[in-house]
Parts: sequence; structure tokens; C-alpha cells
Amino acid sequence: MNRTVLIVAAAVFAVVLGGFAALGLSAHPPVPQPVHRDLPLAAPATSAAAPSVAVPAAPPAPVVSAVVPAAPAQPTITPAAPPAPPAAVAPPAPVAPPPPVAAPAPAAPAHP
Repeated sequence: MNRTVLIVAAAVFAVVLGGFAALGLSAHPPVPQPVHRDLPLAAPATSAAAPSVAVPAAPPAPVVSAVVPAAPAQPTITPAAPPAPPAAVAPPAPVAPPPPVAAPAPAAPAHP
């Protein structure tokens, strides 16, 4: 197909798809919905009851107080007593020499 034919077909497809998207599948324009308007509210009563407890004025700066008491960053570790010197060890007993090794037996002659 010619490149121009493909461009025209794509444009027609886009217009048809846009029409379906705008009108919906019913092909009718959307029905205007009623607009929700703000309802007038009654004015608040001018003579408000006085609060039973006076509200204190806000401090000029934020109040920072610790929730929990401060703790050291790391626990203190006390060194343990130095280890006791090792007990006196008796020198090892002399080891007996190994028994003499027997001479190897001569190999058997090969079979003919």
C-alpha cells in the first residue's frame, strides 16, 4: 500500500476512535447533570457560651521537654579482675621410643 493511504487510514481511525470516546457507545451526546449548589447555612449564634475553663495563652516558643530521663549513650563497663596465673604444670613424661619396624618380606616371584 502507498504511504499516503496508510496515513489517511490512520487519521480516519483516530477520528472514529475519538468520536466513540467522546460520545460513548450510545452515540448520543452526554446528558447535562444538575449542578450541586452550595446551600446557605444559618449564621452562628452571636452569644456563644463562655468556656468553663480558661485556655492558657500559647507560649512564645515551642516547649521542649524530655519524655524519658536522659540515659548514657553506652553502659559503663567495669573491667573484670585479671585472670589468675595458670597452675604449675608438671613437665610431660618422657615418651618411650617406638618398637623397631620389621624388615619387609621379599616379594613373591612372578608366576610363569
